[in-house]
Amino acid sequence: GSPLRSRALAAGLFHACSLDASGTATCWGANESGQLGDGTRTDRDAPTPVATDLRFSMLSAGATHTCGLTSGGQAACWGKNLGGQLGDGSREDRTTPGRAAAISFVLIVTGWNHTCAVTAAGSAYCWGLNRDGQLGDGSRLDRLAPGQIAAHRECRIGKLQRVLVISHSK
Repeated sequence: GSPLRSRALAAGLFHACSLDASGTATCWGANESGQLGDGTRTDRDAPTPVATDLRFSMLSAGATHTCGLTSGGQAACWGKNLGGQLGDGSREDRTTPGRAAAISFVLIVTGWNHTCAVTAAGSAYCWGLNRDGQLGDGSRLDRLAPGQIAAHRECRIGKLQRVLVISHSK
C-alpha cells in the first residue's frame, strides 16, 4: 500500500496513533482495552481507522487509552477507564471515542491512567487515577470527569511551547 501520511503521531505503551491532514485518526498495536478506537479489542499490526466521524486537531496516547481534541476543542477519549481517565463519568472501558466534557480545550495530554487538558484561558483540568496525587488537586481521589486545578501559573517558553507549573497549598 501507499505510505501513511501523518501530521501528528502519538505513542502509548503498546499502541500508536496518527492524524492525517483532514483530522482523521488511525491507530495500531495492542488493543486489549479498546485503545485503538476501532470498536473492537482486536490487536492491529497496521493503521486502522478510529470508528468515529469526529475530526481531531491533536491526539495523545496514554498507557492503554487514547484521547483527542476535536477541531472544536472537545475532548474525546477511548480505551481503558480503570481510574476514570476517559473523563466520561464512568469506569467503563470504551472501544470508540466518547466525549469527555462540555469544556473547550486547546491542549490535551495523557499519562499512565490519567488525562489533563488546558483551556484557551489557561485553566488546567485533570481526571483519572489519582493514587499518587497526579491530578494535582491536593487529594488522592480518582476523578471520573475533568476537574479544574485550583492554582497554577502559565510560563511561556518561545512561541509554541507552554509549560504549566501546578501548585497548591495544604
